[in-house]
Amino acid sequence: MAHRTVAVIIASCLVWSGAAAADEKPIAEQIVDAMNKVFGVHKGFRANHAKGIVVEGSFKATPEAVALSKAVLFNGSDIPLTARFSDGSGVSNIPDGIPDANPHGIAMKFHLPDGSDSDLVINALKFFPVSNPTDFRDLFHRREPARCSQAHENRAIHCRAPQYPRGQCRRSYARQLRS
Repeated sequence: MAHRTVAVIIASCLVWSGAAAADEKPIAEQIVDAMNKVFGVHKGFRANHAKGIVVEGSFKATPEAVALSKAVLFNGSDIPLTARFSDGSGVSNIPDGIPDANPHGIAMKFHLPDGSDSDLVINALKFFPVSNPTDFRDLFHRREPARCSQAHENRAIHCRAPQYPRGQCRRSYARQLRS
């Protein structure tokens, strides 16, 4: 009888933990939700790096690169690419030159001859303040919602977490995550 009771308790715990895990949103969705709480929801725009421009072109490696790598990307042929330059916030009409538009980013998708793609994603930070998706989500949970307001037409948008002075946000995030 005791073995049966233990088995029922273990089975119940497994079923309960599985049900709890099934109710939890995927981490990517949790990150987007956290960003939307900070920047607000801007219909038709991304939750982060909302302002950007997409360009198309081609990439051709130099003869020196051909000597360094056997990768098809560096074989000296023209490789079509799509790139997106962006500002780092969830505000779609933030002015490019203000500190709150940092980090600026670029994402490049190289369209390889075999039909596959190779992606390169870069931002303008000297370091990325977290090393995994959970910490990235938590970085946004630690921020209060930004007080975003747009003045009339061509005036600057002011959008930042009120507890951080301009330019200090990313360094503060890194300190918070280390403590």
